[in-house]
Amino acid sequence: MSYTDHACSGTLVVEALVVDGVPVTGGGGGGGVTLQQVLDEIAAHAALADPHAGYALESALGTAALADVGAFDAVGAAEAWIATHVGLSDPHAQYALESSLAAIATSGSASDLSAGTVAIARIPTGSSSSTVCIGNDGRLSDARTPLSHTHVATAISDSTAAGRAVLTAADAAAQRTAIGCPGSSGSGPSSVKKTSDQTFNSATPADVSALVFALTAGRYYKFEFLLSVRSDTLTVGVAASLTFPAMTRFAARVLAPFAADGAGAEWQGEITASDDAVVPTAIAAINTDYLLKIEGIALPSASGNLQVRARTETGTTVVTVRQGSMGLLYDLGT
Repeated sequence: MSYTDHACSGTLVVEALVVDGVPVTGGGGGGGVTLQQVLDEIAAHAALADPHAGYALESALGTAALADVGAFDAVGAAEAWIATHVGLSDPHAQYALESSLAAIATSGSASDLSAGTVAIARIPTGSSSSTVCIGNDGRLSDARTPLSHTHVATAISDSTAAGRAVLTAADAAAQRTAIGCPGSSGSGPSSVKKTSDQTFNSATPADVSALVFALTAGRYYKFEFLLSVRSDTLTVGVAASLTFPAMTRFAARVLAPFAADGAGAEWQGEITASDDAVVPTAIAAINTDYLLKIEGIALPSASGNLQVRARTETGTTVVTVRQGSMGLLYDLGT
């Protein structure tokens, strides 16, 4: 609808009115629509309860938006999606559940957080006993010397059952059993040897290095020591003895070089106590290697070492126990 007018003394005068391209006249002639007809049509339209039935009433929009999504979703797609979303137990897994947050709010404990994450700003980080270390903390990658600590044998991941049994065995006998060595029935010989010469120039006995065996109380042993010896004085022999722990039974003897070949070439003596020396009074020839033999049997009542010792006859000359001297020990069991 359009019109043209002109102002005249404060009064609006409509000169022409057009409705939908049809001129409106003041009377009933001329084939147009009268102004009265237009006014009647407007009044009738306004009186209708729902003049535009194809659209939702303005008064119903708010209620429909909340209660009836179908009024805006004729095919039901949005309604179905919303129903599915609401039916999920945790449709927003990236966020903490309301129930979890409520539990934390009540207890004050982050252990009640069953899903989601906590902002790093809410976590007490640092280096004290009441804080936590975060991923880029330098202490996670710096070199540190391990503190002294202990491990039980079973904590050694690359060990074998037999190896762990040796570590935890109560004594040497138990260790032999753990690695399959004969126990009460005995075992093959153990051996020792000297790899260098050793000189003696005193009448006080001294240990011959390397010629020593460890004995275990309650076990039966046979032993033999073969010494290569020499003296720098013809009238001074090489004296030998043994030291050992307390014995239930013990017997040993020394066969030492003494003179030139013949019936009296060997000096013989018994060892009847710890460090009881057998002392020959001469040697067949000076600075010549001779064999000195110590042999015996033992049943110790206490564990300890069986040690070879040597000295000169007078303490004023030099005797030598030579490289290559050796010993054999047979463990006959219990």
